[in-house]
Amino acid sequence: MNTSDAPPFENNEPLFIGGVKPTLEGQIPWSSGSRTFKGMIDEVRISEGLRYPFQLRAVKINPERRFKDDSKTIALWHFDKILWGKRLAELDRGNAREYYSRIARSYMRIGDLDSAMKMAREVIAHSPRNPEGYRLAAEIAGRKGDYKGAIDNLKQAVRLRPESTELRRDLAEICVKAGDYRLAIEQYWRWTR
Repeated sequence: MNTSDAPPFENNEPLFIGGVKPTLEGQIPWSSGSRTFKGMIDEVRISEGLRYPFQLRAVKINPERRFKDDSKTIALWHFDKILWGKRLAELDRGNAREYYSRIARSYMRIGDLDSAMKMAREVIAHSPRNPEGYRLAAEIAGRKGDYKGAIDNLKQAVRLRPESTELRRDLAEICVKAGDYRLAIEQYWRWTR
């Protein structure tokens, strides 16, 4: 299909990346009733004119992995935070724990808890005597509803830093969610000493 066959779509509304403004829902053929996009946007390119054939039904488009600036490009952004964080962790082993921790938090923000947990395991692998990796893994496990996993990770964090009232409080709170009131009371008692 020739791109010149596409009906013009113009408005004075702000640009939404990753969704559409609710008032435009249903007016845009490709919105299909969805207001948001769940996932990661790693590239954004605003072009003059259409780049891909216009279709009234969804069509899978596979653009190049990394957009390039060309004569039709008005604006171009590369969002490579996770990719670059992983590369930094490989190159700067001394700070790998911090890079993996940031990547895990980025995955948590977009709701990719499985990938976040993989990164938390990298944090632990790079600094097994630091309780913060276990605390991060516990937070992710808790968000997934895996209270046993959260408790196990927090117990390890407390073993590494038994004087930490914050870790004991976190352990007590997750124990309450899990229904383990005996362990929760024990941690609250130790926390208040």
